[in-house]
Amino acid sequence: MDYNSLGNYVRERRQDIGLSQEQLAERVGGTYRQSDISRIERGHVSLPRLANLERLAASLDVPVGELLIAAGWFNEGRFTSDTTGGDVPADLESAVNQIERELEAIQDMERELQQRTHDLQLAIRQLKSTVGTHQTLLVAD
Repeated sequence: MDYNSLGNYVRERRQDIGLSQEQLAERVGGTYRQSDISRIERGHVSLPRLANLERLAASLDVPVGELLIAAGWFNEGRFTSDTTGGDVPADLESAVNQIERELEAIQDMERELQQRTHDLQLAIRQLKSTVGTHQTLLVAD
């Protein structure tokens, strides 16, 4: 099959396995709805987030790499978007592994950022409560 976009691939694969958009959305799970599948199929989503991409691939019973190829991230065995800032791997498996490592690093950074945000919010709450207590003591003196 010749897939020129992620949307065409998803639509054709979904139809091949006999699912409606709503049934596929239920398979994907999470917050996915029929409208999300429709947006992908109409080309309004070029590449879902990694977790959604993995769930979508599993729901369609295909490897994530096939979705990446359909989305245009690979062409003739080569990585087509130089997001790595370095050499472009010549084979699909190496490219997928490289992307997965980069995405894992980004996810690690996101987790660290969320933890740092939580810590700062906690520090702000503690400081506000200390300031309130300190002001109460000054008024009492």
